[in-house]
Amino acid sequence: MIRALLLVIALLVAPVGQAWAAKSFDGCTGYVTALPVRLATPGTWCLKQDLTSSGVQDSVVEIAADGVTLDCKDFGLTGGGNSYSIGVNADGYSQLVVRNCRLSGFFAAMIISNRTGAQVRGIQVENNRLTHNSRGIYVFGQGDIRGNIIMDTGGWEPSMQDLSFGILAMGAVDVIDNTIAGVRSLAPNAAEGIIASWNAGSITANRIRGVVANDESGHGTTHYSAGIVGLAGSVVRDNVLSTQVAQESIGIRCDDTSSALVGNVINGYAVATRGCKPGRGQDVAAP
Repeated sequence: MIRALLLVIALLVAPVGQAWAAKSFDGCTGYVTALPVRLATPGTWCLKQDLTSSGVQDSVVEIAADGVTLDCKDFGLTGGGNSYSIGVNADGYSQLVVRNCRLSGFFAAMIISNRTGAQVRGIQVENNRLTHNSRGIYVFGQGDIRGNIIMDTGGWEPSMQDLSFGILAMGAVDVIDNTIAGVRSLAPNAAEGIIASWNAGSITANRIRGVVANDESGHGTTHYSAGIVGLAGSVVRDNVLSTQVAQESIGIRCDDTSSALVGNVINGYAVATRGCKPGRGQDVAAP
């Protein structure tokens, strides 16, 4: 009786599983099978396997058209050792989606910008997992960065006299529901979890921990760590920030009082907030 029941269950489940597996690639316009690659045709471009670059390219995946979706299907893109390599790079293109990618070993995991001066709109960066990159995600334009996991960023490029960050959002970008765990700078400069510059969006419901400027002592204002930096006009709400290295650390830093704080949990920082409009509902625990 039990054997017959198991057989019936197997017969019912197998077609569903097969249909789901087939459906997962149904929307793909084409496939990325080797690196480097230039995606210059609109559509959804998918991975079917992990790929590693040779280490000599500046841009491993270059997006060169509006309306491109890169869906890695939870496969990985790995840098090959070029100190200045970019995992996914787009300049001046709109209606872009980068999702379900595992990116590791790059100077910058992802840069979506408007260096050409074109207006960049409709950007979605979602459900990616980044590990062991010098910098994380940079988006300049309009869109959202949502549901990404960014771990162990920075700390492996000592020659770069610059900051390390998990996310840098410039423009009308919403940064929502991301996890940033471990950002470390080696140069005499800052380590920052999320930076919102010229931002008309919101920084909401993110989890940030382990942001550390290496050897946080004696370097004044240039060598510090901050969980979130709001550079005018940001709404920062319902985030959870924690650190175990309190010296020269700031939970949330604002350049002026146009950034608003609501309902954040800030634990262990030497300074909970600096330069921000007085907020409401903050839960602050001293180091």
